[in-house]
Amino acid sequence: MHIVVPPPGGVRDRVFRPPADTGPGFVFMDGPGPLDLPCGSCGRVLLRGLRELLPVPHLLFECPGCAALNAICPPEPA
Repeated sequence: MHIVVPPPGGVRDRVFRPPADTGPGFVFMDGPGPLDLPCGSCGRVLLRGLRELLPVPHLLFECPGCAALNAICPPEPA
């Protein structure tokens, strides 16, 4: 996944944040497929068992391990 640095003034994208009581095995999605998507900063798996990877712009996942914002698509140029 790609790390996103929020612009000054905050994030304009949709951010999925983990719940406060997140355990070590928490993932945002868990399916039967062969693809796992780890955090681009610390390597913790955020999306597990995807069947295929389709880029979804403006969708971010906050890592529960290191709080990095991860995007499936590369960030758009400013």
